[in-house]
Amino acid sequence: MPPPMKQCEYSQITTQSSSPMESPKKKKIPRKKWEVFPGRNKFHCDGRIMMARQTGVFYLTLVLIVVTTGLFFAFDCPFLSVTITPVIPAIAGVLFFFVMGTLLRTSFSDPGVLPRATQDEAADLERQIDIANGSGGSYRPPPRTKEVIINGQTVKLKYCFTCKIFRPPRASHCSLCDNCVERFDHHCPWVGNCVGKRNYRFFYMFILSLSFLTVFIFAFVITHVILRSQKTGFLNALKDSPASVLEAVVCFFSVWSILGLSGFHTYLISSNQTTNEDIKGSWSNKRSKDNYNPYSYGNIFTNCCAALCGPLPPSLIDRRGAIQSDTPQSVAAPNGITTYGATQSQSNMARVLYNFAAEPGNDELTVKEGEIITIANRDVGGGWCEATNAQGMTGLVPADYVEMISESVPLAPGGKAQSATTNLAAFDPFSSTQAGSSGGPAFGSSFTSNSNNQTNNADDPWFNWNTSSAGTWSADNAGNSGNAWSTVNWPTNTESSNAQKSSTADNSDITGYGHPQAYQGPGAADDDEWDDDWDESRPSPNIIPRAESDSAEAGLARGAPRNSSVKMSLNRFPTFSKHGPEVYLLSKQLVKSTEKITIHKGEVGPVWEYPTCSLSCVVADPKKGSKLYGLKSYIEYQVTPNHTNRSVNHRYKHFDWLYERLLIKFGSAIPIPSLPDKQVTGRFEEEFIKMRMERLQGWMNRMCHHPVVSNSEVFQLFITYRDEKEWKLGKRKTEKDDIVGVMVFSTVEPPAEDIGLLEAEQKVELFSKFTKTMDDGVKELLNVGQEHWKRCTGALPKEYQKIGKALQNLSQVFTTSGYEGESILTDPLTEAGKTYEEIANLFAEQPKKDLQYLMETNQEYKGLLGCFPDIIGVHKGAIEKAKEGDKLVALNKVTAQEKNTMVNRIGTMSYTFQAEMNHFHSNRIYDYNTVMQHYLQQQVEFYETIAGKLKQALTHFTVQQ
Repeated sequence: MPPPMKQCEYSQITTQSSSPMESPKKKKIPRKKWEVFPGRNKFHCDGRIMMARQTGVFYLTLVLIVVTTGLFFAFDCPFLSVTITPVIPAIAGVLFFFVMGTLLRTSFSDPGVLPRATQDEAADLERQIDIANGSGGSYRPPPRTKEVIINGQTVKLKYCFTCKIFRPPRASHCSLCDNCVERFDHHCPWVGNCVGKRNYRFFYMFILSLSFLTVFIFAFVITHVILRSQKTGFLNALKDSPASVLEAVVCFFSVWSILGLSGFHTYLISSNQTTNEDIKGSWSNKRSKDNYNPYSYGNIFTNCCAALCGPLPPSLIDRRGAIQSDTPQSVAAPNGITTYGATQSQSNMARVLYNFAAEPGNDELTVKEGEIITIANRDVGGGWCEATNAQGMTGLVPADYVEMISESVPLAPGGKAQSATTNLAAFDPFSSTQAGSSGGPAFGSSFTSNSNNQTNNADDPWFNWNTSSAGTWSADNAGNSGNAWSTVNWPTNTESSNAQKSSTADNSDITGYGHPQAYQGPGAADDDEWDDDWDESRPSPNIIPRAESDSAEAGLARGAPRNSSVKMSLNRFPTFSKHGPEVYLLSKQLVKSTEKITIHKGEVGPVWEYPTCSLSCVVADPKKGSKLYGLKSYIEYQVTPNHTNRSVNHRYKHFDWLYERLLIKFGSAIPIPSLPDKQVTGRFEEEFIKMRMERLQGWMNRMCHHPVVSNSEVFQLFITYRDEKEWKLGKRKTEKDDIVGVMVFSTVEPPAEDIGLLEAEQKVELFSKFTKTMDDGVKELLNVGQEHWKRCTGALPKEYQKIGKALQNLSQVFTTSGYEGESILTDPLTEAGKTYEEIANLFAEQPKKDLQYLMETNQEYKGLLGCFPDIIGVHKGAIEKAKEGDKLVALNKVTAQEKNTMVNRIGTMSYTFQAEMNHFHSNRIYDYNTVMQHYLQQQVEFYETIAGKLKQALTHFTVQQ
């Protein structure tokens, strides 16, 4: 039985000024924090009442309780008090007032909302995560998780991309209220609020007392009808008290669900669980034999007392506090709009450049040219930003349509300014370009960032190659921080091993062209799913935890001794050491595997062994599904491989699992491109589903065309499993695979000819320089493409529309001349004006037909190129290790035979590297040939269409003498 758990308390964040002086001349009443609260909540009575935005079902609850009880008092109680006892209406009254009191207390109170991190806190936290992972801005960040030990049980903490905090244990983000709630139980529409740490006891007392009230009314309504029917007959009894029928029907159909809900929550309280944990099966024995609930006191009575009788924690959001001018929470902008999470020097005011009409149901905001708005979030993604207008309405606005007043620079599609000299990292909570201290806030606690220094090259994964040499694993150089590859850190768990993922926060990111919604990081909107199949902790054979040091910077280690305290370091993202190439180079006995990777000598050099029949998969037929009685919705795609022609169904999370496993297994040798990121809003819109399906299809095409990846067991499992049992067994088997990381080189069967260290080093250096140069070229083309896209969809159509309108206006002027033959000129002039308006529409639509495919291809290769620094680092590190062979032999650290084995294995690694390099070049030539042919063909057709329209307009003009 686990020892009793110590309660974790989180103190209230105070944002009021510490200055004792208040200006006596200040007459303006400061605004309250509830007025600028970022969540989707409604406030009443000066912030005292806090509810969810959707309260329709709550009012239905009130009506049902009040009307049913009122009818009982009006039609049944007079008869029952006289016939039986006057105690009956008294008991009903007590129950009614208790039910209403607990209902209103549950509905009107703060459920335990956690404060969101300020911009300084979020930026500091992001810097620590970037530093901990050693990743630059061109990488997609790994899943944000870390682990703490609670009563000997490992508990995973998730990072909330909305609130920019690591959620404390048992907390979760409510998608309806858009808040992280401490000890989140569920969102209850019947009470119009979330149920969490601060109102759960009142919710339980409400449903329990409502059960008694419902049973009480139903029982005495039946008693009333029976007694009255004995005197006057059944039909006369119903005529005398018609409301009793309605009461009985309402109580009969509601009592079962209310009693069931009361019983379920009684079970939860007795075991100290939440609805969220019970549905997910967080503490179920099915996950692991050693899995147990670390929050249970081991005694039913103690668990009930802790839930119902413990002290009520204070609210953490200080919603009725006044907004001070020097606090980072909010600031009053010049137009009267208050922006949350910014100081006066960080006012995000913007001017609208073009009119924009919002589409219903897309969370968009209608704005007009010249209007001043406040940018609440620049980094929504997909070319959109979140803004608030002067009326207080908030929604999404195209980033290209606004211009920041302070910087006077239009926002890029990624949500950032496009100036090369203007650094907006202070406004970007996900920016990795700020250097700061390693100490960070605990769960969003208030602090002030102690550094705003900018690191210009922090987002360039190739910058390491220009500043340092290849890594060394010598103990003498272990502290060399200037060596980019001397230490490679991996995250806490196998799911977090995503160092190669390309970042979506890059300035040159192109996501979601033509789509009205936006992407975010992994787990943004979907990171609170109730059915994650891989939430449980798993040991990984290629990850060794670092020993826990006394330093506050040390991360948590797996396998720590169990105790009753919550261990948490000041490092916000605990890291683990990844195996270096020496694990493979110095391995005395390689693990035998049935999977063999064969390399042949081809015309261009070493090449993979390609299958005789190429594999392809079709991703199609997306369908919306649900589980947990409709509480969880998802989109499922049909994947059909050509070699079986049998379809399998997969959700996005399954694709993400496949990506993680491929990255863990082949990431040291083969670049694994990132998946399209998860969606913030609009996940079930038809246009978004189509766009995601197309991107998943592109990702699957690249995986199918790779001979090693497509023939791997994990990939074949993904596309050929027969039933749910085979899928789950296959997943467990692949997750226990020992041949991952650098050990994948042990499965390679190279040609007989050996490769020397010098040749291997030259090949690595050559490809390193090429990929660095190509990366620069791809990013340049992406930037140019962005500018061209903006001109084609903004400035150019506007100019052609102006020309068309000017010609038509001139035609209207000519019609007023009174000359009878004026139509000879005015009609062709009007047609010419309409032609130019048609040309404007053609320019606006053309990028989707040609430029989009070119940009998508470049974006895909940008992600691929972002994977190569890690791969190149492994090979450079291995070469450096081999160069130290003589020194290691002299120090008796390795034998001469082991040194020769190292050189031979480096030859195997070099063959693998060259085979992948040649595969990359072959695909690159084919892809760019294909996409350029398509682009130029579309351009030719486009300008031919314009020329045809101009020629048609020309035929209307005649020259008369």
